[in-house]
Amino acid sequence: MSESQYLPARERMLKRIAETRDTARSGLPHWASAADGKWTFTPDGDWTGGAFVGELWLAHLADRSQFPIEDARAALSRMLPRAERLTAFKGFGFYHAGALGSILFKEENARAVALTAARSLRDMFDPHLGLIPLGRDAEEASAVGASESSIDSLQATGLLYWAADELSDARMEEVANAHMRRVLEIHVRQDNSVIQSSTLDHTGKVLRTHTHKGYSDISTWGRAQGWAMLYTAHAAMVRPDEPLWRDYAVRLLDWWIDHVPADLIAFWDFDDPAIPQHQQGYCGHCYRCRRGAAPRIRTWS
Repeated sequence: MSESQYLPARERMLKRIAETRDTARSGLPHWASAADGKWTFTPDGDWTGGAFVGELWLAHLADRSQFPIEDARAALSRMLPRAERLTAFKGFGFYHAGALGSILFKEENARAVALTAARSLRDMFDPHLGLIPLGRDAEEASAVGASESSIDSLQATGLLYWAADELSDARMEEVANAHMRRVLEIHVRQDNSVIQSSTLDHTGKVLRTHTHKGYSDISTWGRAQGWAMLYTAHAAMVRPDEPLWRDYAVRLLDWWIDHVPADLIAFWDFDDPAIPQHQQGYCGHCYRCRRGAAPRIRTWS
């Protein structure tokens, strides 16, 4: 990407972050209308709000006068009630809202909050299932609790790997590796496409695989493939001595490359029978982010 392409895109992103900040004084953004861009807010961020806190940390890095660090600190404070809730999805929010603030600016409160969430995730691990279940507070409309899993729950691993390094916590590392391995075993099909969700019994036996958000229980929801691509690539980067993560990342990326349309913008579900008339643009950013990493992943020794 040339500077002439990058700089206008950067400015558009910063403008949108500023607009969102100015309308999010008592909550955090959850989703925006495709029609008019107006946000739906939640008091504590739901599973998505941490991404906006992360944007505020990055915006402060880009323009400290327009985005004072107090913006990110204030937004992070709204997430605090979520740190110990029983949901595997909080790893996503607290990595961006907490760990990122610590990584970029040595923010002690951000670090402490992120570590609290990581310890809670570690303690949610069920050795009989071999993974961290979605949890009773998971942000899905149905099929949540102590015996449900999904590819989305790989979100926990980014925070766990960071916390394991911060604390030199061998148990945190063990949980991250076990969770990653078991979730991939269950949800990556033989052809390297991904099914979103699963139900297990108390021994860890898989009773069924299904989807919360895709077209059908045998289709490939775009974001499911995207989560698997993102977190295997991340694990391969932060744990380069484990070849399994690199192997998974390459296979998942190759499946995406083989199935994405020529314009590189994926449909919301690869198997929606309404293609090409149906929705495009869902999770295409995941492919673009990982596409540049694929050659490096393949050539690591």
